Amino acid sequence: MAFIKKDVLKKKVEAATAPEHPLLKEVSLDVATKTAYIQGCALATLLDDEKTSDSEHEMVRSIGLSLGLTDVEIEDSFSSVSELSNDDEKGQFIEEITSLLKKDVVNRFFMQDFERAVTINGKASDEVCEIVDYIGALIYNATDWRKKKALEDEQRRLENERRAAEEKRKHQLEEEQRIQKSEEEKRRKAEELVNSFYPEVSKYMKRYEFPLSDNCWSQIKRDLSQKGLDGVSLQDALKCIETAYSKALKEIYDVQLRSDHEALLITVWNTWARDVAMFVCAICCLKKNLTDADKVHLNNLLRCAARPRDGTGWFNVTDELKSCISRVLDVKVEQLRISSYPSSLYNKDGMDGIREIFCDPIFDNILDVDEVIKSLPKSNSKRSS
Repeated sequence: MAFIKKDVLKKKVEAATAPEHPLLKEVSLDVATKTAYIQGCALATLLDDEKTSDSEHEMVRSIGLSLGLTDVEIEDSFSSVSELSNDDEKGQFIEEITSLLKKDVVNRFFMQDFERAVTINGKASDEVCEIVDYIGALIYNATDWRKKKALEDEQRRLENERRAAEEKRKHQLEEEQRIQKSEEEKRRKAEELVNSFYPEVSKYMKRYEFPLSDNCWSQIKRDLSQKGLDGVSLQDALKCIETAYSKALKEIYDVQLRSDHEALLITVWNTWARDVAMFVCAICCLKKNLTDADKVHLNNLLRCAARPRDGTGWFNVTDELKSCISRVLDVKVEQLRISSYPSSLYNKDGMDGIREIFCDPIFDNILDVDEVIKSLPKSNSKRSS
């Protein structure tokens, strides 16, 4: 004989693994209400023949376990109902349990389980159905309790739909805000990256001298990519060159106002030309796996940038940059934003500014200012540079 009966273990497993009653997902119940609930279901099993079959007992037990009652508490509930001896006791008992089961939500689930217990062994008789209606009327405080229950169920359904719609809108709004915040963060980081692009690259490239070796080209691509600078678009990189170009123009204008401007003008020019040429090399490294021919072409650009210059070559340098980028990256010149001449130079003040810059002794016998101005391209609003 086994040390312990398997039925004992089976009941313990059933009690430990019983799923939670859906009622408890909506409200919490005290022990008194849970007990009244199971006593009411136990009563339902006695209405047809005053006996509780095995199937009826098992169903009521599963309800009790799902409510969190123990087997002892469930058996006590069956005993309390079966021990009712007369109509007065039965009437008082029904009054007591229905007073606890009238609570909203509880009444709905109880009547569902009560009717299920009544019909588990088949269709209930007319007399039993009449008793069920009396119990329902006491629970809902209405003779036409089914109509009241149906109305409450419909209102509950509509309320649940409204809450679900509100919850959905809330989640959609939160998701939209999350996406917007994410996009704003991406734009902020992208803007920070673009703003740091020229200073970072220029600072990094100062360590190199031309001609750049094969190892240098590979190292430039690797180091700058590790900093995330490969994420900057070509057009944004070209904007950085335009900014540097405008800054250099301003520096020339500021320098020419000084008494020692002659040497400084050439220094400013040569510094900018070398820096921006190295910058172009870095852009090309980031955007393409350079061929030997590309490296030669870029080294030639560096060689040109390193030549001593005076003011005569000033307006041609961006053409060299555009040509180099166009050739190495296979981008049409018309697509590049680098302007050979800033748009501000096309207006009257710009022309006067050119005269102020170049009508200076340093440029005597070098160029005819009026002729330079005449040679500038005509302004065109559709000009894509």
